[in-house]
Amino acid sequence: MGNTDSVVVQKRLSRFRVEERPVVEGVFDRLYGTNTAGVPGKAGKVLTLDMLKSCMDNIASDSMMKRVYAGMCSMDIRENPLSHGAGVSPLPHGAGVSREQLVVFLADVLRGTAEERAPLVMAMTTGTGNATCDQIIEFLQDLVSAVVDLIIQKGWLQGWNPNRMGDRSVGVKLLAEQMSSELKPSGKV
Repeated sequence: MGNTDSVVVQKRLSRFRVEERPVVEGVFDRLYGTNTAGVPGKAGKVLTLDMLKSCMDNIASDSMMKRVYAGMCSMDIRENPLSHGAGVSPLPHGAGVSREQLVVFLADVLRGTAEERAPLVMAMTTGTGNATCDQIIEFLQDLVSAVVDLIIQKGWLQGWNPNRMGDRSVGVKLLAEQMSSELKPSGKV
């Protein structure tokens, strides 16, 4: 990566400790390496949804992977998105995720401010536009399910037995509804 990165990417990488930067920069290569065929006809390497699925299949649900991919695709890595031609333009929707988009996505998700994370949550909730309360609840259900799956898979909660939790999907739905209970549609107080 080095000096060929855009200013935006370099600024985002500076949020990570020196020893973390190679890990963040290497995520693209690890994800891309899971599909040795690559993407034919592309000028540069890009990640596709299928590539993401092939390496995250046992980590997250299909719907959550689609949400993460939508978030990555939404990253605008131009220095000033309003001035056309500055920095690196995002790829056309559905064309894949560039290395730069992935790095900025990871930086914003892991070390970003609320203002930087909000558009990502919107992209992962709706893809575009304003989110309805139902869409937010669905996103929260996917997110909570992904976290629970990861915790169970990694064995991080030694005293928690998921078999004794009853119907997990009902619990996830109730938790998502509780987390979003204070939401009100725009314009209503």
